[in-house]
Amino acid sequence: MGRDMEEGCRMKKRRIIHVDMDAFFASVEELDNPSLSGKPVIVGGHQTKRGVVSSANYLARSYGVKAAMPLWQAKQLCPDGVFLPVRMHRYAEISRKFLGIFLDYTPLVEPMGFDEAYLDVTGSEHLFGEAREMGREIQRRVKEEIGLSCSVGISYNKFLAKIASGWKKPGGLFQILEEDALEFLKDLPLEELPGVGYATRKRLERMGLKKVGELCLVPLEILQAEFGKLALDMLNFAKGVDPRPVLPVWERKSLGEEATFEEDLSDLDKLLAFLLEASDRLGKTLREEGRKARRITLKVRFPNFKTITRSLTLPHPTDIDDEIFQAAKSLLFKSPPKRVRLLGLQLSGLTPYSEGFLFPDSLKRSEALLLAIDRIKFKYGEGAISRAVALKKGKEGKSPPPRKSP
Repeated sequence: MGRDMEEGCRMKKRRIIHVDMDAFFASVEELDNPSLSGKPVIVGGHQTKRGVVSSANYLARSYGVKAAMPLWQAKQLCPDGVFLPVRMHRYAEISRKFLGIFLDYTPLVEPMGFDEAYLDVTGSEHLFGEAREMGREIQRRVKEEIGLSCSVGISYNKFLAKIASGWKKPGGLFQILEEDALEFLKDLPLEELPGVGYATRKRLERMGLKKVGELCLVPLEILQAEFGKLALDMLNFAKGVDPRPVLPVWERKSLGEEATFEEDLSDLDKLLAFLLEASDRLGKTLREEGRKARRITLKVRFPNFKTITRSLTLPHPTDIDDEIFQAAKSLLFKSPPKRVRLLGLQLSGLTPYSEGFLFPDSLKRSEALLLAIDRIKFKYGEGAISRAVALKKGKEGKSPPPRKSP
């Protein structure tokens, strides 16, 4: 069905919706604890030199607090703020709920992290009405069924839909039509273009360029001489051109988690504890999405910021937590690092269950057990059942919260 719809979408003008949850992590904390309402809420790690803001509600933002800001700086700007740790499991749980709502309207849903997603609804308009109607209906359902606010952007490509979703935050809905795109874009700052970060913006400013409309007037060959392959992408975005398709979740190439530790770790037991928890979460995600992984990759960053990766290919695809962990453990033990700043685990070579691999009876029993555990966690919460090592670690001190790989 998804493939047929995607082919049909290419034959008519696309309609892309970008849904962005408003201050997602902070909003989930307020949802779970109503006493936080009316207070500046800031979600992040510990208030150390490495801790940064992951999310801040709009009241905290009025003090100047922004995502990725050091927590010590946020504390200076907003001394009365409520600072909370990241609860990635809870955010993932809520994320799955609103993704389920999106899938009611189209199978072409591409999640971008926990708090945003693209929907290609071109082939759905004959069923659910125009894209604006679907956008309003999605906002209503997310509010009524989950209790959160989201902003919706609509356009004929992904780039402009994302720009539109941020235009009337929070809780806004905005559409950019093709005939209005160039006029809308011309006065935007260049950093609104994908791929234009601080360094690229400075180089563009040295060329006398500050706005998107000014970039459109520069010949491609001049930009290519300065920026190489990036030039064509920048110019296309500036002209409102973005052919990138919406890639459904089942077409995702990989998934993973990583954590930057508050202090460089040399304790192998703590590194293994993180890998164990990450393996459990990633295995659960695989089972929820009906897929298995064949390739396991370990990422290690040292205190000097040197980063290495190690990979291995399994003899058969798996969604078994312990198989993932044992593979990750073997990669770590190939050359045990002395001190680690960041540790990450990535799964790739993803295949759907339907591709029919033969498993020993022991694996079938393992799968049945894990599915039962998944159901218990879904019904009673993530803390309802845990490995013994996780309970022990909970008494000794928590590991750092993971960050989902893009």
